Amino acid sequence: MANRTVIYTVIFGNYDELQEPAVLPPGCDFICLADKPQKSKHWQIRIMEMPVPSDLTRSNRRIKMLAHEYFPEYEYSVYIDGNVLIKGDVNELIRDYLSDANMALYLHDSRDCIYDEAEAIIKLCKEKGYCQDDPAIIRKQMERYRRENYPLHNGLGTTMVLLRRHNEPDVRRAMEAWWDIERSESKRDQLSFNYIAWKQNFSFKYFAGYSRNNDYFYRHKGHHKPPEKFLRRFFRALFRPE
Repeated sequence: MANRTVIYTVIFGNYDELQEPAVLPPGCDFICLADKPQKSKHWQIRIMEMPVPSDLTRSNRRIKMLAHEYFPEYEYSVYIDGNVLIKGDVNELIRDYLSDANMALYLHDSRDCIYDEAEAIIKLCKEKGYCQDDPAIIRKQMERYRRENYPLHNGLGTTMVLLRRHNEPDVRRAMEAWWDIERSESKRDQLSFNYIAWKQNFSFKYFAGYSRNNDYFYRHKGHHKPPEKFLRRFFRALFRPE
C-alpha cells in the first residue's frame, strides 16, 4: 500500500448521496463503506453488512469511531459524513494539526456546552415530532455527567469530520470508550465526545473556523431519510391528540 491516508465515509440505507471530491489530495485513498452499490469515479466502494443490524445510525457510528478496526493499514484517517464534499487538500490539515496531537475536529457552530446541546436536541425533537433517541435517555445521560462533575461550557465538537492518527493507543482508547457510550446511551455522538476527552484526559485539537465555513469541506444540507422515519412521523401526526 503506497498511500498513508484514508479519506472514508459510510452510507447505509441510501441515507446520503455520495459526494465526488472537488480535490484529490495526493497520497490519499477514498473509500466508501456501504450496504448497497454506489456510483463513483473516485471512491472505492466496499460493500458490507451493517455492523449493527437494523440500526443505520449505530452502524455508521461504529465505523466512524473505530477507524483502527477498519483501516489499520493507514497511518492517518479523515472521516467525513456522507453528505460532505472534499474541496481542499487534507494533507495541509495533517501537517498543521497532527504534528503535536493525534486527533482534530471542528467546533460546534452554535454552542460550547454538552448540556445546552442536549436541551436543544430535545427541543428540536418536540418540534419535529421525531427523535433518534427517547429524550429520557438523553436526560439520564446528562444526569450521569452531572453526578461525575462534568463541567458546564467545556467545549463542544461537531463530528461531521474527524482527522486522526487512528492507530495511536490514546486514540484507540478514546474511540472505544466513545463507542461504548454510543451503543448504550444516546445516538447523538456530539453528546459524548467532549465528555470522553475530559474523562480520559485525551488531548485533541479544534480546526480553525467552523464546519459550515472552511476551505476544506462543504456539507450539503439534508439527507435521504429512510422510509421508516417518514412513516413514524406520519402516524405520530395522524394519531396526535387535538
